[in-house]
Amino acid sequence: AKKKSSMHMQLLLIVCSGALTPKARSVLSGRKNSRPVPVPVPPKINAEIELKKPRYLGVIDFECTCEPGWGYLHEIIEFPCVLLDTQELKVIDEFHSYVKPTENATLSKFCTELTGIEQATVDAAPELPQVLQELDAWLVAHNVLDDFALATDGWDLRHFLDSETTRKNIFKKSYLNAWCDLTRSFDKQRAMTSKRRLKPPPHIRARRTNMGKMLRFYKLSFKGRPHSGIDDARNLAIIACALLKENAPVVINDSLEPAKLRRQQQLSLSSPPHTSNNSTLKTTSSSLFTSAPPFPEGTMSAVKAATLANNNVSSSSILV
Repeated sequence: AKKKSSMHMQLLLIVCSGALTPKARSVLSGRKNSRPVPVPVPPKINAEIELKKPRYLGVIDFECTCEPGWGYLHEIIEFPCVLLDTQELKVIDEFHSYVKPTENATLSKFCTELTGIEQATVDAAPELPQVLQELDAWLVAHNVLDDFALATDGWDLRHFLDSETTRKNIFKKSYLNAWCDLTRSFDKQRAMTSKRRLKPPPHIRARRTNMGKMLRFYKLSFKGRPHSGIDDARNLAIIACALLKENAPVVINDSLEPAKLRRQQQLSLSSPPHTSNNSTLKTTSSSLFTSAPPFPEGTMSAVKAATLANNNVSSSSILV
């Protein structure tokens, strides 16, 4: 009788256990849960964030000769650079020069309407080799090249500057061959901080991040004239400050391809730097922010005076 009752009990447990969860069955059977406890996987850390952020950023945005459509050989006609201190989050100075085109010397009506640059302005401007030399002298005068990187919102240094210097066999310094793409820094920061990491459907092509998208994300409005090189560079400097405030990976994350770098090295050995006697520098310290302006007020400094002396530039050519 005892054997029968124990068998009935075992059958009853077997039947009941079929409707129980695995954890309940393991408790009733006296066995510990055999399912392995999942080990938390540490989040992937972006390798670029381990790189050292440069102390100084030169934020650039070129304007070029242009026509509607693709396949046009662009030449730079406006060359701005906003020098940003990434620790103090303030603009130190601005370099600004128009550039005289040599392949298509006459600006199209479309180009003038888009950029606001007049034919007389580029006719009186120095050519690209001179502007590159003046930029280098300006950076050397500020003593920033030991901890410096250029920053753009995409393709300026590859598709515009490198394409033109390659066609024309123009010498340029090595710091113009690698840069921080702010759109990449923005996208990586959003990927690391976003709670919903949803990919668009395969039939929908994701739109490229641009200046407008970044400004909208930070609830900022564009200041100045669109397609003005210096105004675009100032707005990109604002975006760079916003990225730096949230500790985004604002580091060198793009560069020329190895074949192009080798060609630049060969060109640097065969072509001495071009010297210049002209310059159209623009220096300013106006604030780019409406609240808590981070940019200091000031006038002509000894550094700017040294830049002028190195380039034999008279103070009358400075646009204040």
